[in-house]
Amino acid sequence: MLTKCILSVEVADEATGEIKSQEFDVLDLVAEKLATKSVKKSSGNSSSRSKLIEDDTPKLILDESKYSLTTGALKVLGVEPGSDDRLCIERQKIGTEEYPIISTPSGFGMAESKGNKITKSGTVRFSGSKHDELAEFGDTFILVPHPNSDKIFILTLDGRFLKEMLHWNLLRNLLKVRRK
Repeated sequence: MLTKCILSVEVADEATGEIKSQEFDVLDLVAEKLATKSVKKSSGNSSSRSKLIEDDTPKLILDESKYSLTTGALKVLGVEPGSDDRLCIERQKIGTEEYPIISTPSGFGMAESKGNKITKSGTVRFSGSKHDELAEFGDTFILVPHPNSDKIFILTLDGRFLKEMLHWNLLRNLLKVRRK
């Protein structure tokens, strides 16, 4: 049985540069905290759950087994947290590069039962091979409108895709005009 657990800490005072050493008996500290505070059990209330990310910038943040959407992303995608709305993430080659894209199943022309539901807190369960594929691109994305559909959004790391795509579309349109 463990009777003592000593933690040695050196703390530097930033103003003076003085280093102070302190030792703490971790078991005593834990016992004191348990004696003075009652242990609270989680009742599953909303304070222990994720909360909706209030941000007008349309972002997707990838976690270990889910992704979170900001209020800005929910708005541009036209979905409601906690409803029956679903989202899908696919990959598409645009120009010479492949990009992750996001939309509702109907935006991709799929059955409404496809995709993953959005929780009340704006998160979507997302794991397995699709998660790993998206993680190859990064973990925080800005949604940029797709040039060919108002229902599909391209997941970019910094929103720069729009400029690159505009140049690519301009070039493509110029080539079409010259061929006529």
